[in-house]
Amino acid sequence: STHGGRSGSPGNEVFVLCGRFYTVEGLGVLVMRCLFCVAGSTHGGRSGSPGNEVFVLCGRFYTRWKEWESWYSQSFGLHFSLREEQWQEDWAFILSLASQPGASLEQTHIFVLAHILRRPIIVYGVKYYKSFRGETLGYTRFQGVYLPLLWEQSFCWKSPIALGYTRGHFSALVAMENDGYDNRGAGANLNTDDDVTVTFLPLVDSERKLLHVHFLSAHEMGNEEQQEKLLREWLDCCVTEGGMLAAMQKSSRRRNHPLVTQMVENWLDGYR
Repeated sequence: STHGGRSGSPGNEVFVLCGRFYTVEGLGVLVMRCLFCVAGSTHGGRSGSPGNEVFVLCGRFYTRWKEWESWYSQSFGLHFSLREEQWQEDWAFILSLASQPGASLEQTHIFVLAHILRRPIIVYGVKYYKSFRGETLGYTRFQGVYLPLLWEQSFCWKSPIALGYTRGHFSALVAMENDGYDNRGAGANLNTDDDVTVTFLPLVDSERKLLHVHFLSAHEMGNEEQQEKLLREWLDCCVTEGGMLAAMQKSSRRRNHPLVTQMVENWLDGYR
């Protein structure tokens, strides 16, 4: 439904996790934000129906999630193991969240969406949950890079989309549009063809530490140098003059496809 993108509407598909079906009713906001990012940053395209392609990954999401959660707990010094029944119960709870309107989603849902869209998703967000009094309640764990690791790299785009997360909400992050070819916004790559603009997305946080890559397997984990190598394999990367590693998001400079314009108008109608 986007200019230069694949056919089909992910927002209307039924997504699959570990052989179970769940509708996107509870995922509506997150899916919509991703669609707006795609509408604002799509360049090139691949054919196929994302809702059908993800069927081949049934079962692998659960294995990857279980391995990741085990490693994450151990990294905080929590050396314990769960029975398989407990893992299954936790997994069933995560699946149930996707069908509950207004439910708090988890990193797993973003990881699955990266596979449905077949492109990396970068999330910039706050580090802590806070109460209305400003008290810290816990880690958000959302910030970082979500790669479609269960696909072959040649099957995916290297141009990422970006989301912002704060106060329990996701927001689409897209580059500002320019009215003319001579009015290029900050961060635009001037050394490109007339039909493409490149926006640089930082792959480091405010302390210049590499963004966390979520859901890596044991053999994919490593030191920061190995993490950077992995990011360069899945993303078009460059280093800025200031020495910051950034991903290059390519977007078309042509006018939006009529379907994209219609999608945006339909969304805005809900707020008018």
